[in-house]
Amino acid sequence: EKSVQKPKPNIRAIPKPTQEQEHTEVVDSRSNGLDGVVVLLDYENLRITLESENAVLNYGDLIARARKYGTVRRSKAFVPWNTSLENQMRLRMAGFRVESCPPRKPLGSDTCDGSIEDFVRLLLDHPNIRTFVIVSGDGDFVDIQGEIENWGKRCVVFHYNYGSTNKNLIARTGDDVVNLAEIPSKLPGVPQVAVTQKPKPVIRPAIYATNGLKPNTYNEM
Repeated sequence: EKSVQKPKPNIRAIPKPTQEQEHTEVVDSRSNGLDGVVVLLDYENLRITLESENAVLNYGDLIARARKYGTVRRSKAFVPWNTSLENQMRLRMAGFRVESCPPRKPLGSDTCDGSIEDFVRLLLDHPNIRTFVIVSGDGDFVDIQGEIENWGKRCVVFHYNYGSTNKNLIARTGDDVVNLAEIPSKLPGVPQVAVTQKPKPVIRPAIYATNGLKPNTYNEM
C-alpha cells in the first residue's frame, strides 16, 4: 500500500502590529467601563537596577499589581534592540507585549524613553484610559508625568528601591508610587532584598530677623 503524505500546515508569520492598530485595540476594549490602565515597562532601567541590587523580579507581579487601579488594557515592555530572545520571551510569558527600540545614537538620548512617551501621547485623549503605570526609576519621565496630569489622568510610578530612583520622579506622585522591592517575590528560592526607605524631607531652622529672640518654630524646606 502507498503511504499517504500528510499535508504540511501553512504557517505564516504574524506581522508586528502598528501603533495605530494597538491604539484601535485599546480604544475598542470598553466592556468594563472607563477604568482602563496601561502598563509601560522601561525594561533596561529596571534590569540595570535589579543587577545593582542583586535582585530578581517576577514580571507578572507588575501586571497583577497594576490591576489594583482598574482593568489593564495594555501591558507593554520597551526593550533595547539587542535584548536577548530569552529575556524577551520571559516578558511575553509574563503578559507583556514587547517592543524593540532602535539603537541609541552617539551622545543621543535613550530611544526607549522616547518610545514610551510617544505611546502615552497616543492614548492620552481616550476616555477609557484613566491610569498610566510607568515602571521605571528614570527621571526623564518627569515631563510625561506632567502631561498625563494635565489631561486629568493618573500617573502611577512603579520603581525598585528609593536609592535607585530619581527623586524628582517620585516627588510629585504622592501616594501613587509603588516600591517593587516591598512586594514579596513569588519566585522559589529568591531571598528578599533590603528595602530602602522613602527619603524624609530635610528640616531646617527658620530664618528670622535679629531681634534677640531664639527661633521656636521650624520650616520644611
